[in-house]
Amino acid sequence: MMINRVLPVGIKGIVIAGLLAAFMSTFDSTLNVAASFVVNDLVKPIWKTATPRALVRTGYVATAVVVLLGILISMYTDSIAKIWNPINFALGAALIAPGLLAAYWWRIGGWAVVLSGACTLPAALYVKVFTDWRELQYFPVLAGVSLVTTVLGAYLLGPPPDETLKDFYRKVRPFGAWGPVREMLRKSGEDSSRPASDRYDIPVAIVATVFFVAVYVLIMDIVLHNWGRAGAFAAVVLATGAFLYYAWWRRLPESSTDPN
Repeated sequence: MMINRVLPVGIKGIVIAGLLAAFMSTFDSTLNVAASFVVNDLVKPIWKTATPRALVRTGYVATAVVVLLGILISMYTDSIAKIWNPINFALGAALIAPGLLAAYWWRIGGWAVVLSGACTLPAALYVKVFTDWRELQYFPVLAGVSLVTTVLGAYLLGPPPDETLKDFYRKVRPFGAWGPVREMLRKSGEDSSRPASDRYDIPVAIVATVFFVAVYVLIMDIVLHNWGRAGAFAAVVLATGAFLYYAWWRRLPESSTDPN
């Protein structure tokens, strides 16, 4: 309604082009991720003799199938929230624990992620079908199921292979409980020292979260001309941005901050 009635003709085209670009930047990346999951996790382990050309064509087919499924689901949905909220609060709950722990704990492997999904997704389906819970009610429950099953999977199903762990540590130098991997590297004569910025990682992560939320709300307040709150959030952005610069950016290795 705003585009039709408020914006002049020249600006109207620019806004529509911008909205379409924003939509496509999300839409195509989601399709690419879905097709890559199908090809790498489902097709390649079964079709071991597939040529690269065959796998590319399989990706085309998977992309088309995902699009058609999305169109089919949309025909039976009268609200974006009915699709968006379960994806974020139900399906997202199955990934939040393994996604966070994998970067900080060496025992989290693919099987722990699989166990989390295998237990959390049926629980999410039960909550969706047989309860009237709202998102903020069932999300903590599903996230708790994901956390417990991820930890159980890490101990019962074992960590990733040693070479995978060592290769990941060489490239990322992650913060957290990676002592056994550092010990494996030390025994093989490799550098296993911890990053000098380790002790800043947790506070930087917390402050960075506040920074991004403040930036988002600041932009919304500017659009709404809510100048009083915009000024407050601008101060938060400046303060947290300064902290991130001195506690994180200036401590990065030279190769990480070199624009060339």
